[in-house]
Amino acid sequence: METTSELESLLEKINRFRIVITPTGKYLSQYDDYKEVTFRIFNNKYTLYIYDEYNDLSTENPPMSLLLVLWELESYVENDDYLTWCDDCMFDPADMTVRNYHMGLRTVYPEIKQLMNDNVEPDVSSFDFHFGAGATSQVRAYKANKS
Repeated sequence: METTSELESLLEKINRFRIVITPTGKYLSQYDDYKEVTFRIFNNKYTLYIYDEYNDLSTENPPMSLLLVLWELESYVENDDYLTWCDDCMFDPADMTVRNYHMGLRTVYPEIKQLMNDNVEPDVSSFDFHFGAGATSQVRAYKANKS
């Protein structure tokens, strides 16, 4: 299988920044589609919650896990207002666990961005990501095709 430049970019980020993403089996409050991961970059470790509607988070497919993390960070940045972010993610804004997580992202996001030399763009177009098309399908298939 020929790799796309998007897949190659994700793999390059994983190697350059020594990224390891490990699902913990926990969730953000009552939201089962928002899975907790330990996001390791260099020697720094962060707890993030990642929307994973299709159960793509896996230690067997690091590029897909990184893509999900980057899109989740993008969602945070695009919705800088807490209520807008809650609406976009379908969270109850009164949920204090969600509120505390959002407040923590104010510190976590800039740290991750700095560690990645401002290279936190998801690498895959919004269309491809949201419809599972193009580069996303290749990234999703990566684990089946690696040797």
